[in-house]
Amino acid sequence: MDIHFRKRGKIVIAEIEGDIDHHTADGIRRMAERELYISGADSLVLDMGGVGFMDSSGIGMIIGRYKTVTALGGRLAIVNPSKEADRILSISGIYRLVRSYPTAEDAVLGINQEVQAQ
Repeated sequence: MDIHFRKRGKIVIAEIEGDIDHHTADGIRRMAERELYISGADSLVLDMGGVGFMDSSGIGMIIGRYKTVTALGGRLAIVNPSKEADRILSISGIYRLVRSYPTAEDAVLGINQEVQAQ
C-alpha cells in the first residue's frame, strides 16, 4: 500500500495505491489524520483509482474519516474508485454519506461549492 498526499486550500487529497484491508486500513487512517492535523485542512479527498481490493476494514476507515472531517466542519469525497472498490462502496451504502467524483479536481470544486453554499 502506498499513499501520497497533496493539499489544495483546506482540502487534503490522498492518492491511495494498493489494497485496503485489515493490514493497511489503520495505517491509512493514521496517515490521513496526521496530514489533516499538520496541514490545517478540514476536508479530505480519497483518490481510490489505484485500489485493487477493499474489505470491510476499508469501509470502517472511510466512515471514521467522514466523522473526523465532519467534526472539523469539512467534507469527505471519494474519487475514481476502481470497479472492485466501487462495488463494495455501493453495497455498503457509503455513497449516501460521501459524494463520489470522477477526478480530484472535480471533488475540490464540488467541496468548495458546498462550503460556499452554506
